[in-house]
Amino acid sequence: MESDQNFALNKWIDKNYKSLNRELKYPLVPNVQRNNKIFYQFNGINENLHLEIFQDSAKVKYRLKGNKYETLVDLDISPSIDKNGMHFCSGCKKRKKFKNRNEFIKDHFIDSLKAFQNKSLKKNYYISIVESKTLGLFLPLILKKSEMFSLLASGNLPEKKTSIDGEKRRPNQLSKMKFQLLRAEKVVI
Repeated sequence: MESDQNFALNKWIDKNYKSLNRELKYPLVPNVQRNNKIFYQFNGINENLHLEIFQDSAKVKYRLKGNKYETLVDLDISPSIDKNGMHFCSGCKKRKKFKNRNEFIKDHFIDSLKAFQNKSLKKNYYISIVESKTLGLFLPLILKKSEMFSLLASGNLPEKKTSIDGEKRRPNQLSKMKFQLLRAEKVVI
């Protein structure tokens, strides 16, 4: 058994993805392993949407062309240990504590992934690739059908409401730029 300190997210998922899948709306399917990174796809979801796993982070990425990917969502964890040996995420405002790193990774990652799936992987949602007309900046976004049509009509990204913490979801400078929709694909196949 590995020491608790060396137990990483990528190793935990590799060993436990089948039990993890029982908790997910859209199960993970192993896809590719490249340069110490593991890629999974979501069963029943657009084939260009991937979950890339690192040692202590995961990213939901969208494949633009070939091996070019853009990040949609960071599911990073910031593991820390308090003076009593309890594990927690130093990046979270609510610091739920765990007896060991295995429990911490399992709970923290599963909660983040389930929240992403429940919020973004829906039948009337589209993966939309938008480009800033001034900066040549490409952004992959998951938008509702109505938000996508609003973007087409106005050239503006849809406003994102503030979170419970009062934190803005999208930086203000993006809301002032004009964008064009380059491509849109259904999220759920």
